[in-house]
Amino acid sequence: AFKMRFAVVFAIFAACVAFAAAQPADTCCSPNQWEGEAYGMSQLRNVSFFEFISYDYVNKRFRADVYTNPFGTNKRYEFSVLEKFNSPGVNTLSILNAPTASR
Repeated sequence: AFKMRFAVVFAIFAACVAFAAAQPADTCCSPNQWEGEAYGMSQLRNVSFFEFISYDYVNKRFRADVYTNPFGTNKRYEFSVLEKFNSPGVNTLSILNAPTASR
């Protein structure tokens, strides 16, 4: 009797999981275009960093400007990463390391 009850409960649970997994996924919750900031710390290099990030799904572009020591007196622009999503599997990645590349 116990094995039969366990089998029925397990079958109901499995059916519920299968039903939940079969539901269509929600659409993405991110806007098509956005800008944001990220802060972090590299313990390996003992330096903090700041990134200004721009994402553009409509035009298929991404940009991140990276600065070190954002809270100190020696805040310094390090580099920018630019990525253009040309077609599936084909991207153009550029890394700029010049003061003119900063915002």
